[in-house]
Amino acid sequence: MDSSEAETTNVTQDLFFNFYTKLNDICMHNDKNRGYKTGFEDYDNLTHGLQKSELTVIAGRHSMGKSSFVLNIAINLAEQNIPVLYVSYDLDKTAVALRIIAALSEFDGNKIKEGFLTQQSWEKIINALNIASELSKKNLQIEANCYLYYKDLFDLIRKFKDENSEGVVIVDYFQLIKLYKQEDVRIIELSSLAAAFKHLAMEIEMPIILVSQVSKKCEERSDKRPILSDLAECDALAQHCDNLVFLYRDEYYDKDDTICENRNIAEFNIAKQKNGPCGTIKLLYQANIFKFKNPVRHYEF
Repeated sequence: MDSSEAETTNVTQDLFFNFYTKLNDICMHNDKNRGYKTGFEDYDNLTHGLQKSELTVIAGRHSMGKSSFVLNIAINLAEQNIPVLYVSYDLDKTAVALRIIAALSEFDGNKIKEGFLTQQSWEKIINALNIASELSKKNLQIEANCYLYYKDLFDLIRKFKDENSEGVVIVDYFQLIKLYKQEDVRIIELSSLAAAFKHLAMEIEMPIILVSQVSKKCEERSDKRPILSDLAECDALAQHCDNLVFLYRDEYYDKDDTICENRNIAEFNIAKQKNGPCGTIKLLYQANIFKFKNPVRHYEF
């Protein structure tokens, strides 16, 4: 056996030894959620949390709550002392702060914007501001109103990795990331970018969550729940991601309280999970406070 064959054999043996070590550690600790916990129990149970080196796409039509959902995840992770980099191409600093403060205080975001605050509500807001300030000092890095070209974005993410051995990256959202070339080759550029994000997740060995729009094609169907072919501008996202999650809410289309039976219910269809099962979970969503919650459990005794 020459030196190159011996080196290849050693690399292969290391691969399986490392897998054995990881599996043994999982069994010893009896941890069912082996990735980072999002704070949403059904999602974590189905996906085992956010796994290192995996690219997760959260997709849906506009105003479904995608930004609020990933910001909720960012808060939940930061409260677990897990570093988070949240990059928004869609929201400015004030909009991000409003969503975070409303979610933490559970106080109506519109009333915060309009300044309709009683003494009691002021106390809730101040408490939420203190929590948010502490999270931002320790674990929550926010880059709002981002205008970076994708190569500079990748440099920012790599810098975050250099400063944190553990962590999660969230980018909101994919179709707004600035590209170098002209519109006539945009689809080709976006396809390359989708592959680059997957390679980046593997390089930094961190989970990356990527928010994506879906096209309005879904609204032409009687069942408006998005499907794989609805990804806006870029089918390659479905190809290169590890997990693809579609967010859908009935009340977005049925705004009459007397019609919509699923008021405040958000569906998350895990349409692709490369290393696990697909399925649908439901969470409660309070749009006025930009907050998702675990459903209330009813136990029989």
